[in-house]
Order: sequence, then structure tokens, then C-alpha cells
Amino acid sequence: GSSDLGLPGSTTSFTHTYSASGPVTMTVTARRGTQTATGTQNAAVASPSISLSAANASRDVNNSGSTTATNGVTVTRTGYSGSVTLATSVSGTGTAPVVTVTTQPGTGNSGTVSIDGTGATVGSYTVTVTASGGGVSNATTTFTVNVNAPAATTPGKLVISQVYGGGGSSSSSPTPSYKVDYVELFNAGGQDISLAGKSLQYGSAASTTFSSTYTLKSVVIRPGQYYLLSVSSSTGTGGAAYSGADLTGADDTTTALNMAAANGKIALVNATTAVSTSASTATLIDLVGYGTANTFEGAAAAPALSVTTAGLRKLGGCQDANQNGSDFVAGTPAPRNSSAALNVCN
Repeated sequence: GSSDLGLPGSTTSFTHTYSASGPVTMTVTARRGTQTATGTQNAAVASPSISLSAANASRDVNNSGSTTATNGVTVTRTGYSGSVTLATSVSGTGTAPVVTVTTQPGTGNSGTVSIDGTGATVGSYTVTVTASGGGVSNATTTFTVNVNAPAATTPGKLVISQVYGGGGSSSSSPTPSYKVDYVELFNAGGQDISLAGKSLQYGSAASTTFSSTYTLKSVVIRPGQYYLLSVSSSTGTGGAAYSGADLTGADDTTTALNMAAANGKIALVNATTAVSTSASTATLIDLVGYGTANTFEGAAAAPALSVTTAGLRKLGGCQDANQNGSDFVAGTPAPRNSSAALNVCN
């Protein structure tokens, strides 16, 4: 448009506001008496606009378990103060994660997008966020959502990790390592597991049945945790006393075990009634036959033991190929109870 501002002779500048946008040519005419002078000035009036950016270029979610995540979105305004609304779309192959706007920017500068991967197909998806407002062009930004399957959790896995049957001996040559027999249990899995309803059962090397049953308490063993059982019905005269057992013969309400030092078999059973010595018994959780035992896991029994040696499962209890002969070594007794450092298996 044009206007005559009637500027006094000493005025050297003025301000004019344009409601339109785009290129503008401004013409100024000065008059004095019969003389005039004209000047032009080209100017560009910026259009109001918005732009959009995501706080994170990618977000990871699982399709089960830990399935949700969020991403922030920032609105940058140029000459625009109106309300802005966000909308989302997702592209990719398979069942896509659900992406929703949980916080709209309105007249502010930030919004939030939530992602839920429950049931989505594993893979990468592109999320497009679109911002719109009255009188301005839409703005978009994108980010990637990676849908993963959660890592499998190893279930709880109880094993017999150490066996010592030399307690209760009056031998003085050599002197037994301890006054009591003990069995050490270990959770080699990835989840807590309860001992409720389980028992230890012992049989002599040549027997066809387990002659003694030792009922376990209802306690929970964490992954990588040991649990020590003192299984003698009485203590011997030789060897060191040991008071660190989690469960002792005095705690047992059935029958304590009287294990042979050199040869025998010990079973961890998912029952409290006696079972056969068959290695394929359905309720059998773990079995260790040592020395000349007639029943064992795998191709051979664990080594023969003595009043100064225990059967120790390799890797601190983690090795379990169901082969007594290679999973165990005979070594210096080293009982560990539930207070020992955790040894979580890989």
C-alpha cells in the first residue's frame, strides 16, 4: 500500500508495518516546494513458520517385558505464536509398535511421543512426527524405533556343587578335614528357585535304592547362590568343627545322611519320598555318583573321595554337562554357604 506520512523536514526515518509476506518494494518521495526526490528500497517480509526436531534419533523397545519408551519433540517458531498440534505415523515391515502423542506442544515449544512395542514384529521402524498450526506450513521430523525380543532368562537350575563324606571319622592318619559330612547346593540358573518339597537322598555305592532321605527347608536360592547342608547325624572325633551350614542335622525332621567317604551316590530329588537309584527317575533333579558308585550321570562316576578330599563341581558349580566324571574333580574341601559371594553363571 502507500501513504503520505507528512514527515517534518528534520525526520530522517520511519517505520511501516506490512501485513503481507514475501518481497516488498518501498518507495519514498520527498517534496520541498516544487522539488521532489524519490528513493526505493527492496525488502523481504518473512513468512511465519515452524520447524520440528526429535530429542533422540532412535529409541529401543522390547516386544515383551520392557516394552515402552518415550521421545521428546521440540517446536522451533519463527514469527508464529499460535497453537501447534502433533500427529504421528509409523512405517516398516510387520506389526508396528504403537506410537502416540502423549503431550501436545499447544502454544509451547515441546511435546512428547510414547512408543509401545508390545506384540510388535522384531525390526526397525520409522516414526514420522508432523506438526501443524493455523496459517503455517506443516513441519516434520523422523526417528527410528528398534523393536527387539527380550533376552531369554535362564530358569532356576539347582545342582549339587560339592560333596564331602569324610566327616564322622575317628581316623587320625590322615585326620579328616571336618567333623561332619556336608553337601553343597548351588543355583546355576538365572531365576530364584525354592527348595520346598525337595530332598537329598543317599545310597551306598552298590545299593539299588537310596537308603536315607534328608528333607530340605522351604527357602529360596538366588541365582549364583550356594546353600550348605550339614548332613551327618553325629559329629566325628577327628577333623575341624564347622558351624557355617545353612541347614544342619539337628534341623532335619526326618533322617540325616551318613555318607561314605570314598564311594557312594547322592541325589537331589523333587520329592520327599525315597526314589529308585535309576538316573532316569522323573523326580531326579541332580545326581552325583562318586568312586565305585553303580549309578551316576553320564559315562563315568566322579572321582573317589576321602576324608581329606571333596567332590567339587567345576567352575564354582557352573559346569553341568550331566557327566559326573568330567564335571567334578576331587580337591580340598571348601564348603560355601548362602552368605558366600554370588557366582552367577554366564
